[in-house]
Amino acid sequence: MTLEIVLIALCTPPIISLLGDNCVYLFILDAAFFLFRTSAGLVLDIRHVSDSITQLSLIGALDNLPEGLVWANGNGRIQYMNDAMRADLASLGFATDLSETSGLWADLGDMAREKSGKVLPEGIRLEVSPDKTCLFMRDKVSLRGVRCRRLVAVDVTGEEALNRELEEANGLLRMANDELRESLAHVQSVAQDEAIVRMKARVHDTIGQRLSILHRFLEAENPTPEALGEVKRLAGSIVDDLSEPETPDRASQLDSIVGAFALIGIEVCVKGSLPEDDDAASVFVNIVREAATNAAKHAQAKHVDVNISRIGNVTLLRVVNDGMPAPANLRMGCGIPGMRRAAEAIGGTFDVSSNDPFTIEVHLERPESAHAPSVRAVYEKELS
Repeated sequence: MTLEIVLIALCTPPIISLLGDNCVYLFILDAAFFLFRTSAGLVLDIRHVSDSITQLSLIGALDNLPEGLVWANGNGRIQYMNDAMRADLASLGFATDLSETSGLWADLGDMAREKSGKVLPEGIRLEVSPDKTCLFMRDKVSLRGVRCRRLVAVDVTGEEALNRELEEANGLLRMANDELRESLAHVQSVAQDEAIVRMKARVHDTIGQRLSILHRFLEAENPTPEALGEVKRLAGSIVDDLSEPETPDRASQLDSIVGAFALIGIEVCVKGSLPEDDDAASVFVNIVREAATNAAKHAQAKHVDVNISRIGNVTLLRVVNDGMPAPANLRMGCGIPGMRRAAEAIGGTFDVSSNDPFTIEVHLERPESAHAPSVRAVYEKELS
């Protein structure tokens, strides 16, 4: 503005008269200035027009969007559709010159149900192509003051892939849960079977012992009233003895066996102490009970010797009775095989000598010392 005022002032008659013939340079300078000003104005106007938002620029921006867009008036006639929506609908088999959308939403829903798509509350999830899945959504908007229905197609291919991975992971988790439930059911079944087997063994041991004691008591010539009372108490405690305590006292159980057989005149003499391991102690107690029961029932024994000894890492249990010798054709019932299985279950060996006297031996070796004697050496020492 200042330069323009200066040029105008130089073009006044006094200045022109003063310059004389040199005024021609003044006119050239003035023309060059106004030419520059006009060119600069045109450049700025062109730049402004290119940067300003117009209807054409908005349409170009919408056409470049990755999301598909379409507007339709109340009659379903399309007001605008961008290139992305046109390409998605063409991939689904719709006409490229689609002019109205009155049945488009229903067609998309039918197509989703036929092609394993999903009709969801938020929209219709449909596979547009093998490598693209879109979620079609619709709502109502105003376009140039006209209430229109808008349809949007959003690319959810990545989300769909993630959903498939989650479904596969959930499927694997369901399979793992099913296998876990089956394993737990199997474990419970095995535990139940083991409990039944353990109860059968307890019933056999307890009732067998009680019946043998009652049988010997009834055969006694002069039973005393005190002995009769003890036998009645012993018979009445069968149910209590069948209920296995959580922490049984094995030594007390062994003492009970000694006391029970003493009622019918059978002396059970125990030397030594039970193993510290509870499983081994339980097996030893059950074998003593079964051996004493068999001695009273089959051998009519009066005396049963129980010897528990330990040398090094070897524990020996020997049960000997003074009853009648076993017959030559000794038949193994449930008692002896059951004692053998119990001994082998804790890693021991079970031997029966049917010679006079009838002897049962259990050898239990636990590797604790490299210099411990062998089972045979301990056995020979015990025999001597």
